[in-house]
Amino acid sequence: MSLARKQRRLQKKAGTPRRLHKPNDSKTASALQATMEALVEFYPGCHVTLLISPMNPETGKHDQVNYISTANRDEMIAVMKEFIERQDEIPESLSAINDSPPTGTPQ
Repeated sequence: MSLARKQRRLQKKAGTPRRLHKPNDSKTASALQATMEALVEFYPGCHVTLLISPMNPETGKHDQVNYISTANRDEMIAVMKEFIERQDEIPESLSAINDSPPTGTPQ
């Protein structure tokens, strides 16, 4: 089954728009879709947005951001803006962002 067909099937099942933003390749698209399916099952009734930003090993920068979401684009952007504004309000001393995560993977 093609990714587009699978996406349409999931849209109909979830009843909400799903967006996939310029994946690098079909492997990335498939991984995003599979991960999203699991998240939607784990968080029923919630909108879920997944951002993936691979780092370019040559430049050390994130050249691209891929996303997939159960929310429509405008809703997703509004929620992300609100999240960023809230993060800006948290004093550095209270933010856990600098703490070492239990997995050892930096945030």
